[in-house]
Amino acid sequence: MYWPARIMTLIVAALVAIHAGEPMSAGEIAFAHSEQFILSEINRLRAEQGLPQLRPNNRLYAMARSHSSNMAGTGALSHTDSLGRSFKERLGNKADERYHAGENVATNNYPDPARVAVEGWRMSPKHLKNILNEKFTETGIGVAINSEGSVFFTQIFLGRSTNFQNGKDKNYIQSSELRRLQNTDFDNPIEK
Repeated sequence: MYWPARIMTLIVAALVAIHAGEPMSAGEIAFAHSEQFILSEINRLRAEQGLPQLRPNNRLYAMARSHSSNMAGTGALSHTDSLGRSFKERLGNKADERYHAGENVATNNYPDPARVAVEGWRMSPKHLKNILNEKFTETGIGVAINSEGSVFFTQIFLGRSTNFQNGKDKNYIQSSELRRLQNTDFDNPIEK
């Protein structure tokens, strides 16, 4: 068996086991497969540039899944959710020089939507800048589909900053806000 396919099979099996014995729907398995594909492709792009792999962060995955679900619910591709909160506001609106964050979003309804999303990000200078940002060390990816068949993707990037410019950067996350996010229940959908 081809190695990536073997690894994907093991990951899906692990996700089924992690799901506390409850069966996963075909859609959940497909989303998990898409998320893992995106992580693998993004890490491949980083490796080609001599950058370390991004580590999966469960809290960032929950945030990304929540945002993708919100976009699918509204049918709108945006870094702002249906409550009007920007990416920075969803993370916490106070700055702290210890963390740096970024977000990529995409949507499409092509036969291989995850591959198309990654290719779109790769071809976009602003999205590629997030992918190849050496400050980022962790990531979370979320996938959701709406009733029209459009698939929505969110990838969140996070890293500790080593570059202090006057102790401020508008993209940093205050550590108390990060702790608040870590204790947030992202399984509950955002109400309109």
